[in-house]
Amino acid sequence: MQRGIIIPPVLIKCDIENNSVYLERGYNPEEIQYFALYWDKVVIPEQRLMKISLPYENDYIKSGILEYINYPFQKGQLADILQKSHTFAANQKLKDHENDWTIVHMLNSRENNLNHYLNKDVLKVELRKLLPVPKSNVAIYDLLEFKHQRKDELSALHQSLDNIYEKILSSEDQDLRRKKEFFELKSAIHSLDKTLKERYRLISRVDHSVSLELNETVISEMIKTGIIDIVSSTFPILTIANTVRSMIKFKFSKEWTLKSAQGNLKLDYLVKAKQENIIL
Repeated sequence: MQRGIIIPPVLIKCDIENNSVYLERGYNPEEIQYFALYWDKVVIPEQRLMKISLPYENDYIKSGILEYINYPFQKGQLADILQKSHTFAANQKLKDHENDWTIVHMLNSRENNLNHYLNKDVLKVELRKLLPVPKSNVAIYDLLEFKHQRKDELSALHQSLDNIYEKILSSEDQDLRRKKEFFELKSAIHSLDKTLKERYRLISRVDHSVSLELNETVISEMIKTGIIDIVSSTFPILTIANTVRSMIKFKFSKEWTLKSAQGNLKLDYLVKAKQENIIL
């Protein structure tokens, strides 16, 4: 199984109703390295109206990591085409159930088309300043060599993240200190930290934020055990050890999510640029 992620062509916000497009900026080399390190495939929707090249784009395409999916319908307003092309690319890849695909949405943007989206209860889990990534520009083939040599460590990290998400959704008690998944995650990060520093010396850390699907049974169980306060959308009595508290943050909300992502453990990621890290 491979892990793939669908990302917008740039950090952008689209308002379809008002046909406005706010372009924050393109990706920097460190952000592309982040995607390439933690996912096997990176997919970007492509349309004719706007094209901003990525850093070292040709190298990423030749390596097989980066793929563009062309949106076949090019008529209409710019904001509408940009958003629909993103939905189109996501739906194409989310049909692939043999691999693990997820989507990064545009900044605060959703296409509220009931044919493709549902308004769902979601639990946002933010793991703060968590994942290491090389800070300097790294040649793509050097990064691929590192991924191949350290595939066991990367696989263990991904698995420990999935285990944490599953444990949160199935937790029957409020005390997460006893959850071995948190300690397995810390061990996986420490192991990857060590190998990255040995090879690249300087590293940055990124925040990792994911939306998890909640159904009525899960919500009822969380309310019953006191894990969430449905009125304030908070987690007032969730007990977390201090060392873990600095790593994890929760938020309960309603969001428009892709129908084709239903049943996936991770509905989507968020992307928002910061000076030293990305929220993903």
